Amino acid sequence: RNFITYLVENDFASEIRVVDKVLLITAALNPKQREAFSKVEVWQKDLVDREDGSSYDYVFNLAAETKYSQIEKVYEERVYTLSVRNAEEAARRNVKVYVEVSTAEIYQSDKVSNLFEYLGVKALAKIDLYDKNPSKEDDKAKPWTINDKHMGPWTTFIRDSKKIKNTPLTPYVDKELLCNNPLSVDGTKITVETGFQYEVPEVTDEKLVEMIEDFKVIGWWPKEPEEYV
Repeated sequence: RNFITYLVENDFASEIRVVDKVLLITAALNPKQREAFSKVEVWQKDLVDREDGSSYDYVFNLAAETKYSQIEKVYEERVYTLSVRNAEEAARRNVKVYVEVSTAEIYQSDKVSNLFEYLGVKALAKIDLYDKNPSKEDDKAKPWTINDKHMGPWTTFIRDSKKIKNTPLTPYVDKELLCNNPLSVDGTKITVETGFQYEVPEVTDEKLVEMIEDFKVIGWWPKEPEEYV
């Protein structure tokens, strides 16, 4: 949604086709995104032929399974197999540029290799975070009540708003988020080789607030009582 909005607002393409498994009418879009999607072609299916048999100059694959705690087969089918199939199809059609967009969570970084080094608490990497029966010696070290502490207040927060019917936002922490896995990648290569410059090079409080305000607009985050009109 953000990528399509960016392309449309900057008039970067003469024709855009969006292919997604989700019906557009069920997608949670803010007003700016809805305006952008009204100007492009949207298909609910996989990569398909053009009626005239021609191809596209650029194909961007942003489709992947990003939910945590799924079985390995789900990731194999919805990430690996999907990406390989689309890349092969793009090659068969002689697409000039095929871009695979990734969350980058599987790659290493020379700067920050994992969450625990980032936080300066490497010892947590060896903790069984889902042990519900910790011994007295280590119960203070194991954050085994983290979801219990957060899910209750969040559920109450959503229920009391009386306006949120459904939201994908949750404070639930899946175990993958607390494993000793890579956290980030070095994103400087694209700036050196192409001249690309990041508009948002780092996370700021202002950008986080901006995201929350956007969640309010599309109905994922409760508004303050005075904001409902």
